[in-house]
Amino acid sequence: MVLAWVGVFDRMAYENGWWQALAMVCISPIALWGPIVLALAYAYHLRRRPARG
Repeated sequence: MVLAWVGVFDRMAYENGWWQALAMVCISPIALWGPIVLALAYAYHLRRRPARG
């Protein structure tokens, strides 16, 4: 999906811009799920690691 956003693949044709905007809003959280989970796991790691000193 992200490759379609940057123009590597062709996007699906929509009747108008509103349908395309709705699709982008609905699909974005799914496409960004992996990076969000990685960021949360890293933040958790920083919080839970033993204190130094």
